[in-house]
Amino acid sequence: MNIGKNLNYFKVFNDYLIGVLIKIRTPFFYLSMKTNPEYLLSKAQKKIQLAEEELMKPNEDVVSFSICNQSKSAIKILLESYLIKHNINFNDQEPLALLLERCTIHNPNFKSIDLSSFNCRNTSNSQNYCDDINKVSNCLSIAKQIEALIAN
Repeated sequence: MNIGKNLNYFKVFNDYLIGVLIKIRTPFFYLSMKTNPEYLLSKAQKKIQLAEEELMKPNEDVVSFSICNQSKSAIKILLESYLIKHNINFNDQEPLALLLERCTIHNPNFKSIDLSSFNCRNTSNSQNYCDDINKVSNCLSIAKQIEALIAN
């Protein structure tokens, strides 16, 4: 019996099956992506990049809601990614402040993150947003701080 040949068939089938799951977007696919820290990190990095691109526009063209929303979303995803990676339980409806507190318990370096300027830090899925460019650029800066902490 040729084990190498059978192993190759298994690999081809496995790759095919993963491709099918990705194409049809099964619930399994969504669940696995939602709990994959690397996927979440890349998703957060894309949101940070979008916020940075928006902030680079001339002041009269900047949509501060976009920066606020992308930054806030990136922060939530980054914190959840960290918690998932370290097997720390949380509820996906928890506010940013509580997610940060959970991260801080596990890693004291998170104490350097200050969310006090966030109007939305204590609400989950907040509809609040800031329209001041200085304030939203601060939110983006915090998202980058968290990203740097997680990357180390």
